[in-house]
Amino acid sequence: MFKKMCKKCCHSKCTDTAQLILRIGVGIIFILSGFGKLFGAGGIEQFTKALAGLQFPIPAFFAYLVGAVEFFGGIAMLLGIFTDITAILLAIIMAVAFVAVKSKNGWLPAGNVDVALFAASLAIFFGGPGKFSVLKKLKNSSPCACAQDENKKAEESVPPVEENQKTE
Repeated sequence: MFKKMCKKCCHSKCTDTAQLILRIGVGIIFILSGFGKLFGAGGIEQFTKALAGLQFPIPAFFAYLVGAVEFFGGIAMLLGIFTDITAILLAIIMAVAFVAVKSKNGWLPAGNVDVALFAASLAIFFGGPGKFSVLKKLKNSSPCACAQDENKKAEESVPPVEENQKTE
């Protein structure tokens, strides 16, 4: 059923919809995670103690940094702004969480969510925010240079309608 829907619409519209769904899912997860670290029960003090227990240098600094990146990065993902830098920062956080925390408790299944969020963050980085983003509404460009080149090539390869009608 969904494949038929995608065949009816153009491929880029389906890709943009997929990117929106991915951004919404990732954004909500990181907003909730960051909010819990910053403002939740136990909040930043509990997270700082957890980082200190893992021998992180300057645990209070990293607790605030991770909480803020997750919370505000999640908001940025929802809106589709600054997705390139946000996605890389979130991917780094997930990689560190997987190696530093989950490896102590057995890699999998303890780290399943971290691996999924790492992969999703990289997918957003390489795919860009998609058409349905605040960034696209503000300026009609992609943060990915290769996507800009492909858009430019596609526009150049399609002749204007007037020229097609003249040749018939």
